Amino acid sequence: MERSQERSADIGALAERIRKLLRPAPAHAVLAGISGIDASGKGWLSDQLANRLGAAGVRVALIHADGWLNLPDVRFGAERPGRHFYEHALRLDEMFESLIIPLVTQRSVRLEAAYAEETATEFRRHLWEYEDVDVVLVESIFLLKRAHRSLFDVAIWADCTFDTALERAIARGQEGLSAADTKRAYETIYFPAQRIHMERDDARNRADVVFGNDPRLTIFSVRGNISGGASRSRAEPTTPTTHPSSATQHPPLRAEGVAPWSVSESALLRAGGMKRASEFRYEVERVGISTVARALLSRKFEAAWFTWAGNGSAAEDAW
Repeated sequence: MERSQERSADIGALAERIRKLLRPAPAHAVLAGISGIDASGKGWLSDQLANRLGAAGVRVALIHADGWLNLPDVRFGAERPGRHFYEHALRLDEMFESLIIPLVTQRSVRLEAAYAEETATEFRRHLWEYEDVDVVLVESIFLLKRAHRSLFDVAIWADCTFDTALERAIARGQEGLSAADTKRAYETIYFPAQRIHMERDDARNRADVVFGNDPRLTIFSVRGNISGGASRSRAEPTTPTTHPSSATQHPPLRAEGVAPWSVSESALLRAGGMKRASEFRYEVERVGISTVARALLSRKFEAAWFTWAGNGSAAEDAW
């Protein structure tokens, strides 16, 4: 119950941060992207955010990109199946060019385009129609590819371990596969494709916010900053203010399920196995999580509280 309440509060805070990106009489809509690995809870999170924003009077266009899948004979390949899926699963370029960019820039769109469900063997026509929207929420795998990342005012990563994602995929049986076939598909196609995405595009680290959406994670909450990714300056941040609680002792980091803000796992890997760290609270402004990941140990941040949880001595020694 406690984690459920924490997650609900995090969704509310995240929706409020997105709402604050709105400007009076805006010329274009705010573009927010929700991405993550397969079965990480992207759809659920985007639905929750859309509901919260709508309740606050914000006009939201929620776009689930599953309809922009390629047909099976295009998106799946026998040779290097993970890489093939990463490169051919979705018609993202077409989606951005014909739907997302016109909708953001004009705040309205009417588009009839080819649509495909996961089990479809042929396209059907689908009408996308929105009018006078304030926020465009898009959720999809591979959304934070380098070609598209700069388009977003805010990018959110739904953080989830592969173990939990596989359990969810088996439970929902979305593609009509048996548990054994689902496990095989995820381990040979989907998860390898997601690892390519995270390595090639640095997708998790380049998100503005990482939303912990997995009870296996040590910290089950939002970690990150929103300042308007597509328009904000990436100028070198200034010297931080250290929060008085930085000396507080915390439980050791676990080998699995470390804090879901995106620097933690990569920092541990690059450090060759960090054993102890301190809690830092820094003020962060105009920097996304990619800047945080690069700048963590040089202590260069500004504006908006940021937390990284650990135990004991300083993290500088671990990089």
